[in-house]
Amino acid sequence: MVLSSKYGRTSTGNPETREHGPGGCYISNVGICVLGLVFIVSLTSVGLIVHHTGKRQTTQAGDTSKKYLTYRDYWYNFDQCQTWASSGRLSNHFEKTLVTTTWLADQLSDPALSIQKIRILDTWGKKLYKQDHIPNALFFDHTRCVNSSRLFPRNLPDQGCFEEYLQSLGIHADTEVILYDRYSRRPSARAWWLLRLYGHKRVSVLDGGLKKWKADGHQTTTVLPSVETSELQVDFDPVLIRDFDAMSLNYDYNIEQVIDARLEEFFTGEITEMGLRPGHIPGSINVPYSEMFNSDETFKSANELRRLFMEAGIDLNRPVVATCTTGMKATGTAIAFHLMGKIIPIYHGAWTEWSQRAKSDRIATGKN
Repeated sequence: MVLSSKYGRTSTGNPETREHGPGGCYISNVGICVLGLVFIVSLTSVGLIVHHTGKRQTTQAGDTSKKYLTYRDYWYNFDQCQTWASSGRLSNHFEKTLVTTTWLADQLSDPALSIQKIRILDTWGKKLYKQDHIPNALFFDHTRCVNSSRLFPRNLPDQGCFEEYLQSLGIHADTEVILYDRYSRRPSARAWWLLRLYGHKRVSVLDGGLKKWKADGHQTTTVLPSVETSELQVDFDPVLIRDFDAMSLNYDYNIEQVIDARLEEFFTGEITEMGLRPGHIPGSINVPYSEMFNSDETFKSANELRRLFMEAGIDLNRPVVATCTTGMKATGTAIAFHLMGKIIPIYHGAWTEWSQRAKSDRIATGKN
């Protein structure tokens, strides 16, 4: 059986940068990894094979019928592709998952560094941003270009509108975007995933956020910087997202392991949230977002994260998809896997959508 895409080609060459001509990294449940040439793989008797050809289509936010890549098309874990596994890094260009406060302070103190090269974005509350922020930081508004709904209270931004918004923030194709938040660590993770979803891979999170920035003795300011509008073009990357149909197929075929980043009491259904049905997707594994951090709110090391996920029952050699309540905490799981050298998608609708659309036999309670 061959499952082919109606969405068109998503990646050519390096799956991170898509800069190196035809080809890609395609992985199936029999472990096929293809680099350099586009292979259409077919298997009639064993498992699911996934492939992806044609040109990418873009649609408006909310049109889930054509916008998202499902595992009908393909998934990849580039750590299984030898080109990247040997280096342990994501690409040759600037691609830091996290940056430290010391690193950022050094960049800000470098007079030779063009303001275009680094864009710092504060992702937590405009009122607080105006009270104090890291020098040269602009405010990133999560609600800009977003039309929320009952199924998607944290919906995706409209692509055209979001492109104009990123342009207004002075983000160029070669701009290194640094994101930070103040308290929960979630807004910066969500913004990190959003920028990557819309094609800007030069994005990092300030490890420890503003709290650690201040604790390390670095200054803040109330000065509101001005920037010139860029001509950035966004490029939606459906590899990084899953929709309800994809998750339903995954339930049937158990291809991608599902990691639920909610607190245990929400996962088990002991406590309900947002008026939703209690419980979780059957077969999913609970790894709470909070367990991925040290006491100073910095991320744990890659080795510590590997141990965390393996002890929870995750096979790091198999594909993974992350979920939570509304698609916020799951982006932190994506960062954790990025630190381990792996790219994973997010279930966009998360438990909010699944609890409202899935049949009763596809909702479980308890620890498993």
